[in-house]
Amino acid sequence: MFLKPAVTQDFAVRVGHSFAEEYRAELDTEVYCSLLDLAAETERQTSPLAPVDRIDIQSFIWVVGKYSDAEESIAHPSETRTSSAPA
Repeated sequence: MFLKPAVTQDFAVRVGHSFAEEYRAELDTEVYCSLLDLAAETERQTSPLAPVDRIDIQSFIWVVGKYSDAEESIAHPSETRTSSAPA
């Protein structure tokens, strides 16, 4: 499991996992164990999506951790802008 601290902490906050408070930059086995617990819980909760491996879990954490409302308007621009074309 790769650790991208800011994204993983944001994800942990969104899903209510203790990793968000436990993370420290220093090498620490407790922090890594917390990361593995977060990954295992994410794998359990996303099992209906059929993740193949921890790369899928890492990707899921990255997408959710990086998500912002601003990206929603980029993904669906037709829903957020008005058309000036004649009807």
